[in-house]
Amino acid sequence: MINTVGRLKSNGVMQVYDIIDELSYPDKNVGITTNGILYASLFDENVSSNMQSNTPLRITGDRKVLVYNYFDERTLSLNNDIFASLISLSYSLNAITSVTNTDFKNVQSTIQSSNPAFNVFAVATKNNNSEELQGNSSSTGKYSFTGTGFVYNSSNSNFLSTGKEIIDMNTGINYGLPEIDGKKWMAAAIYDGTTNGFRGILLWVFTNDTIDILNNIEIDGKKVTSTRTIFYPTLNPLEYMSVYQVVIGREGNIIEFDTTGNAGWGYSNNQNPTVTGKN
Repeated sequence: MINTVGRLKSNGVMQVYDIIDELSYPDKNVGITTNGILYASLFDENVSSNMQSNTPLRITGDRKVLVYNYFDERTLSLNNDIFASLISLSYSLNAITSVTNTDFKNVQSTIQSSNPAFNVFAVATKNNNSEELQGNSSSTGKYSFTGTGFVYNSSNSNFLSTGKEIIDMNTGINYGLPEIDGKKWMAAAIYDGTTNGFRGILLWVFTNDTIDILNNIEIDGKKVTSTRTIFYPTLNPLEYMSVYQVVIGREGNIIEFDTTGNAGWGYSNNQNPTVTGKN
């Protein structure tokens, strides 16, 4: 939680602001002058010159100042390189052996520690497919899975996963895939049940369009923002979400990709989800 946000100005003065998020104190602009005087003044949300910050910080309970190199309203992170993190993750997952449908080893912690934006929100297996998954309540939308299931955030309207907005895909351009950047996405680590069973990572990047079986495209037919919006509202029969597809191999190699937008993805029409993204 960020209680203090600041930036170092070009004149060497550290500009400090009060708690800044969409729910807290939007009318206070707090700073420290060169002679150490703390001041506050109103600011206009349309005037951003005094609110720009590339150096957020917070003061901890033991009076230490922690400084970070990037932040936005969704994520405080030293590593926000999404696609690059997926490439790196494939190496890490490939090193974990003896993963079964009853023993996940440290797969989930490996995924979530590879990038702060990553959250495992569901686990499905061959014998317990997605329609049969049971929900797990969590006050944060994060849950340590020991079996199949999904998680929803009891502190955020029971929305699927955390309920927060998905961080946009980025760094795809560094791997020859600029089309995927700036879009919402979902990924899955795939295992085949053998001793060295990791097969790779499937990535779906949502274009916000829909496509039918005749390849007719409806622009902005289904907009994805958070995880729940991937599953709700449902589409009409034979209508799908237009996606870009990427398959990442066990050693970070891009096995296949399709960025034409002619691929469609859909979830079971038997799920019957509510606005929370689950049934």
